[in-house]
Amino acid sequence: MRFAHINSVIPDSKLYILPCVSGFEFFDAYRFDSLMEKVYNGATLYVSLKDPYINGYDKLFGAELISKYNSSSTKQFSFNGTDFNISSPATVELKPISAEVLAKDSNGNPVFLKNNYGKGTVFLLTCPLESHIATISNAPDEYDYYKLYTPLTKEKSVYSNNKNVFVTKHDNLYVAINFSDKTVENAVVLNGDCRIICGNPKQMLPFSVCVFEANV
Repeated sequence: MRFAHINSVIPDSKLYILPCVSGFEFFDAYRFDSLMEKVYNGATLYVSLKDPYINGYDKLFGAELISKYNSSSTKQFSFNGTDFNISSPATVELKPISAEVLAKDSNGNPVFLKNNYGKGTVFLLTCPLESHIATISNAPDEYDYYKLYTPLTKEKSVYSNNKNVFVTKHDNLYVAINFSDKTVENAVVLNGDCRIICGNPKQMLPFSVCVFEANV
């Protein structure tokens, strides 16, 4: 992961994350058009909203803005087997046009959307997941909020099936490390032609390592 300020030159990447947008920064940001050009040409963009003032929801996110108002509330929805309860200072109500609705809140409003933008894809979350997590003690241990990010990337040959197992790629080798002090069952998912060099991905012991080779 690399960090870049919105007013700096936007680096080339297949995936961009723009969390907790608030105020008028979408249109004050000098580099935003450059970012959207990269998405148009094939990149993926994830955006979460905190308290935004945005024009062009239909163009960017494939949805019509019905209303936006400041009202502190908790957005409740389910996605990918996880229940989310996210504090938000504002409510954004949208009507899908071209966007696919991935999740709705308890009031039936779209809260997580996916939209094609040129050759690329835009994911929109209408509440500030990241700032909410920052206010919770031990959030990574207590919640599986990471599952909301799973549709952002294409399926890889080897990927982690647990938030405590970290996978890195080195040419055609993958290394998985269990960073927790607990045994993790079915820690790694293997796709395609993969060979286990060492370790046991079905039962990774505390602080253990697995190495895989993938012919990709």
